[in-house]
Amino acid sequence: MSSPISKSPLLASLAEHSDIVNSVAFHPSAPILATCSQDKHIILWDTDSHKRLSTLSGHNGAVTCLAFHPIKRLLVSGGSDKTLKLWRLTSDGTKATCVETLEEHKESVLSVAFDPTGDFVATGSRDKTAKVWRLSSDGATATCVATLAGHKETVRSVAFDPTGRFVATGSNDKTAKLWLLDRKSKGKADGITATCVSTVEGHENWVLSVAFHPSAPYLVTGSYDKTAKLWLLNEDCSVATCVSTLQGHSGSVRSVAFHPSAPVIFSCSGDKSIKIWHMAPDQMSASCIETLMVKCGLTSLMVHPRGSFFATGCEDGSAKLWDYSKLNIEIQFKNARLRSLEDYVIEGLVPEHINGLGGLSKYLGSRVASKRVNGVMLLTKPINSETESARKNASRLETLWAQAASVPAPRSRSHSPKSRSPSKSRSPSKSRSPSKSRSPKSRSTSRSPKSRSPNSDQHGSGSSGGKSRKSRKIRKSRKSRKSRKIRNI
Repeated sequence: MSSPISKSPLLASLAEHSDIVNSVAFHPSAPILATCSQDKHIILWDTDSHKRLSTLSGHNGAVTCLAFHPIKRLLVSGGSDKTLKLWRLTSDGTKATCVETLEEHKESVLSVAFDPTGDFVATGSRDKTAKVWRLSSDGATATCVATLAGHKETVRSVAFDPTGRFVATGSNDKTAKLWLLDRKSKGKADGITATCVSTVEGHENWVLSVAFHPSAPYLVTGSYDKTAKLWLLNEDCSVATCVSTLQGHSGSVRSVAFHPSAPVIFSCSGDKSIKIWHMAPDQMSASCIETLMVKCGLTSLMVHPRGSFFATGCEDGSAKLWDYSKLNIEIQFKNARLRSLEDYVIEGLVPEHINGLGGLSKYLGSRVASKRVNGVMLLTKPINSETESARKNASRLETLWAQAASVPAPRSRSHSPKSRSPSKSRSPSKSRSPSKSRSPKSRSTSRSPKSRSPNSDQHGSGSSGGKSRKSRKIRKSRKSRKSRKIRNI
């Protein structure tokens, strides 16, 4: 199988902002991408046609962050003007109107996130705090119900866990914090209590981005120290253990995200690169399987809720839309195998119909699938994780498979039904079989073959050439008779 170059195709470069694009956000159900910029504007894009739908104006400074409501036609944005704005989208999603401006933060709002139900919004600010807001039932307004105070520097990033019980915050004080939200009666402004249950330490510089795994107890953080870290959380998030440090970027890691269904982590950096990391089956490590380069520094990244697309914001005023489903699986897992992951795929046997790592996960744990249906040959859990050993085992399995597939059984039977060639071909010593078949009767009528053959072996003198030749012929005739009996059976 020929292997195309492993490259995630760039679907579109959306370039209508006049300054740095600070954040990007996908609508959860409609084909809409929102981008916000230093130019004080928000632009809504059609992800199918890659055309601008509308431009939203209202902030008095740079628009730094934005997020779509998971269910309702709402968009929330934060800016350097210290405000949070709620935008209601029209039924077709092509336009939006600002319905509320919230002014609780004392400095720029740098990050915003909805909880899974859409009832709450979390924001992070330069004023060293994060806030939790409760949305009204109609989404027309929001009330601040908790202030998360504990960081010593700017709060750069906020994120809700999949249950909505915990909030993670990343800060310039080189830490991330995990907060437990105790929700009480909905009607009261003080109906929620936020308690810091863990302080995550390990980065050597600002923590710029935080993200929870969609289904497992993991947190990923990106930092100005050029690394991303994967943290394993206990049940109540009171302990966060760093299980892997993702190294490879040469600039600050400004945004990190998990794929919604595949064991994949995304990171983007000021070094003009996007890296895609594949998590090992035990989820305790990750290896880079793809690096995508652009011509400018990257500021933000978001993966579509369905996982088929991802978008990035760039310093050149553009947003880029990428088709994740076209990533070449064969090259990815070839690279993963060479990097000593626990599972190794023998190159050249990856199904062409699989789109994305989520599809390939169905094959993990299978040793061999039929080559005739373009299946996968997978070496699961090799004896050890050393690259050389795994490569030798994979090569051996591939050779055995090729040998088995090179001689189709039906063809060998139908070639000559009465021929003795199948039995002869089993052993190299039977290459003289044509000469044997010329006079089988003459050999069978020789005098007392059973008694003479041992003597001829023991006493090779006398007519040495004649006796030894006779004994060889007798032994060969016995073998030919046995082979005929076997075939008749």
